Amino acid sequence: MHSSDRGWACRGLSLAIAVSAGWMHASLCLADTGLGRHKQLYAVPAPGKVVVDGKLDDWDLSGQIEMFVVSETKEMQSGKFALMYDQDALYLSGVVRDTSPMMNRQDPKVNGDRGWDADSCQFRLSLDPKQPYPLTESVWPYQAKTKQDTRNDIVHLTLWNFTDRDEPCLGMQLGMTYRLPRPEWAPAGVVPSDLYQGKYAKAEDGRGYTFEYRIPWSTLGATAPLKGGDNVAGTVQFCWGQPDGLKTAGGSAWAYDVMAGPGFAFQDATVWGKIIFAEKGDVARELVEAGVPAEKPLPLAFAYDLPEDGQITLQLFDQDNLVRRILVAQGDRRAGHNIEKWDGMDDQGQPLTPGTYTCKGIIHQPITGKFRFSVHNSGQPPYPTDDNKGGWGGDHGTPRACSAVLNGMLLSWDYAEYGWGIIRVDLEGHKQWGSKSCALFVANDGKRFFTYDPQGFEAAPPESLAKRGELRRRVRKGLDCNNLLGYKYPHEGALPETQDTL
Repeated sequence: MHSSDRGWACRGLSLAIAVSAGWMHASLCLADTGLGRHKQLYAVPAPGKVVVDGKLDDWDLSGQIEMFVVSETKEMQSGKFALMYDQDALYLSGVVRDTSPMMNRQDPKVNGDRGWDADSCQFRLSLDPKQPYPLTESVWPYQAKTKQDTRNDIVHLTLWNFTDRDEPCLGMQLGMTYRLPRPEWAPAGVVPSDLYQGKYAKAEDGRGYTFEYRIPWSTLGATAPLKGGDNVAGTVQFCWGQPDGLKTAGGSAWAYDVMAGPGFAFQDATVWGKIIFAEKGDVARELVEAGVPAEKPLPLAFAYDLPEDGQITLQLFDQDNLVRRILVAQGDRRAGHNIEKWDGMDDQGQPLTPGTYTCKGIIHQPITGKFRFSVHNSGQPPYPTDDNKGGWGGDHGTPRACSAVLNGMLLSWDYAEYGWGIIRVDLEGHKQWGSKSCALFVANDGKRFFTYDPQGFEAAPPESLAKRGELRRRVRKGLDCNNLLGYKYPHEGALPETQDTL
């Protein structure tokens, strides 16, 4: 690991604080989370004609709510979300703070089901105000095949801007089985651009962006437009991606809100909050923020100036030069004036005894990694690449089967979440491609290969292989036909006499 620390920060930031006994009753307050703070979101009537230009100067933003990962990084990772409506369409907007804004390289023509996996916003709601609240829907009964999904009123929307073409995108699925709304939107539910309007605009300081969408009720498949007085279940989530836009930065870079309780909104609709369609605009702030926890008082503040953006660590030392409180641990901060607040407690949550304490800090550029080597055969290279030749096999299970093909082998694992459950390698052991599907058994007849997988993470037919051009169909070869899949070679015609086969 290394950083680009240029040394000046080692001198630290130092000031002395005389601690007296007069304020020792302050309560313990660590970094506040900005997740799930609101139980409701107000959708307000559009005040007039709305121009979808990413400016929001023609919006009524009285119902706008803010969510963030933690309070310390609000300036780096926060999102404001608002809804409006009229008789023709639903309007969605976001104002996002992001150090690498609008980076999402999930091509809707290739990875339309991965639009969430970088800078993005997801909004879910029911289109039927007659449905009881909360919704009693989740993915579990459908995975267990105990009932059939007929809930076309439950809509999942994914909003992102494809960086390579500066293209606003919209993905849509129905129900808790994430079904296609229309057959012509196959395979991933990407909505054609002529059925909605969207626009993204970068912030003037280059550290964020604004988006707005106009989605007609007809595109959403609503039997009737939602109107003032209607209440439905819904929830929202912002995702921040890695700087290259190839993948989300993970759970520490997600902010979700409008929640009735804890849980994963993509799995369980019972945790969704309430979307209230206001009959009039200019909703009172007291209604919008109802139920949001009050900001805890932090009586002391440390002010300092930074010469550049970077990551800082601030610690409070006692007279014996021992660390008594870590105020900021490798937190992102912007150049210029910054303020940190403190509740008067030590790292154990106990009030500091009266005395003199010193605050010291260091700043450096974000720590990055350099690839040196990998253990065993983790692929060449061991991480994913655009050509699908990087990485190796399954990460959650064990190797289970292999099958010889022309100039190579098929290898399979029984579980894979981040890795690949089925890979094809050449005779030198180099990966040629991989599928997220897993397999307990693998076989081939020289033209197609067959897999059996009753329980893997991707037990459903693998869309990744379908995108490569293989024919997906059920076959009967003495194994369970419900889990046996047959594939053609990637290339039509006779079997090539090269390594570029299965």
